[in-house]
Amino acid sequence: MSGCDRCTAQGSTCETITVAAVDDHPLLLHGISAHLEKNVACMRLTVIAATVDELLADAPVDVVLLDVRLLDGSTVEDNVRRIRATGSRVVLFTTEHRSAVIVRAMQAGASGLILKEDEDAHLVAAVREVHEGRTYVSSDLAEHLVSDPAGAVRFTPRELEVLRLRATGLAWKVIGAQLGITKDTAYDHVKHALAKYQQAVGRVDGPADLLARVVADGHIDAPEHAPRTRRSP
Repeated sequence: MSGCDRCTAQGSTCETITVAAVDDHPLLLHGISAHLEKNVACMRLTVIAATVDELLADAPVDVVLLDVRLLDGSTVEDNVRRIRATGSRVVLFTTEHRSAVIVRAMQAGASGLILKEDEDAHLVAAVREVHEGRTYVSSDLAEHLVSDPAGAVRFTPRELEVLRLRATGLAWKVIGAQLGITKDTAYDHVKHALAKYQQAVGRVDGPADLLARVVADGHIDAPEHAPRTRRSP
């Protein structure tokens, strides 16, 4: 049912919902605009931007469709907070399947999640539901990403620092030297992180398994390359 059909059925007048899209794939954005213009008279895509900085140069809209991963290096949680500060509501519109990334964005204030592989009808439904103050999650997979306990584990900044360095292949002694701590303290941070993760999801087969999981879940990014320094036990 289109926006006008819905309003007609309810005997009411359409309130136009203004929508912005932040994504660095212009063909996709223009496709969204064409879909709304053709099928949904009560929604209008008024702003298309590649970054949140570009978005904020325009007047605020009702709902912002936000890609989780932008090429400018910004984090999704910062982007969500900046958009919410203008009064706009946020729907994540993404191919991101790492639960920790999605959880951080929702905790920062996003109200909905649509996966780019979902049908077009989900986009319209999400914008409408979020505009009316509700939360919208588009599919079973999206629901899993939002509710996955692995994605909700809270690591300390120092634990994440150590995990990132260890994931690159650095030895404990080198990690300690870089952070100004002993190698034993560096290892203790990983043990604490391991205990948190086990409490949330169950068995984890040691630090190596933990590293693989926190990368897969999106708590840390996969290293682009490993240094020559060999790991020590």
